[in-house]
Amino acid sequence: MSAPVLEAMTTRHLCGVLDEYLQETVDRGLGFMLGSSNPAHGYGAFASPRTFGHGGRTWSVGFADPARDLAIAVYWNGMADAETPARRLPDLLNAVYLDLD
Repeated sequence: MSAPVLEAMTTRHLCGVLDEYLQETVDRGLGFMLGSSNPAHGYGAFASPRTFGHGGRTWSVGFADPARDLAIAVYWNGMADAETPARRLPDLLNAVYLDLD
């Protein structure tokens, strides 16, 4: 994919819009959720503003942070209550970024 196409896809086209499935506000590019205006649906506290990707069922997520030359994919094995993955995913992503420094 060319740099201009990637730039167009990862530019904020919708900011702070309601995602009807999540019932939360998020920022979106063309096909990607971007480091969001809603921290609960972002990519951790240390992700750069250029981070893009998408989440999935049971809080799985795949994303890239071009500023850190980083790609991450997380898939949790098994079904947990809703609160457990809501706590552990941000903790895991923050730990990955802290480990890079």
